[in-house]
Amino acid sequence: IGAPSRATLNPRDIVEGTFHGNDSHARSTHIDVVSLAPFRNELTVFESDAESWAISGRWTRQLTGAGHLQVNGFMDQWRTADDLDHVRRTYDVSLQHRFKTLGRHDVIWGGGYRATHETTKGNRFISVSPDRYDHLLASAFAQNDIALGGRVHATLGAKIEHRDFTGTSFQPTARLHWRIDRSQAVWTAVSRAQRAPDR
Repeated sequence: IGAPSRATLNPRDIVEGTFHGNDSHARSTHIDVVSLAPFRNELTVFESDAESWAISGRWTRQLTGAGHLQVNGFMDQWRTADDLDHVRRTYDVSLQHRFKTLGRHDVIWGGGYRATHETTKGNRFISVSPDRYDHLLASAFAQNDIALGGRVHATLGAKIEHRDFTGTSFQPTARLHWRIDRSQAVWTAVSRAQRAPDR
């Protein structure tokens, strides 16, 4: 199920929200070998349940010119129950601010914070250690799109992330874009990105 909504409070402020939920059950039958000498197999029924829900919200305020201020937040949870009973909850909030200055600079900056909590219950055959897991992520970024002429744009930016189990990473980027004519363009970029490790 899903339920999006949007409200315009005034000419400058827009509030949006979404709720999504899902519940499913799967059942399958497969063959297990239970003995090799003598060879013997049997049919085994495998069942799995999955459920998830998510709620998100966004507030946007239009500023003078082409600028805006935006605050986003969401909370979600998903659970799977088969051989393992796994539950994951995530809370996230972020902010970004965009503005233009001196006619040539289009600047956007912001930051965010995310907290994730997981629990995993096993059985007598399989387990995950540790069975509880908490992860915190804080980030900040800034980017400046500079008009060097009618057809050339340069973009300079950087992002800083701090994870509680890998520390702080710095991820800069630089791009150059040249529009030759209405149908052709050439661009080049140099970036450093760090993949987010997962459990």
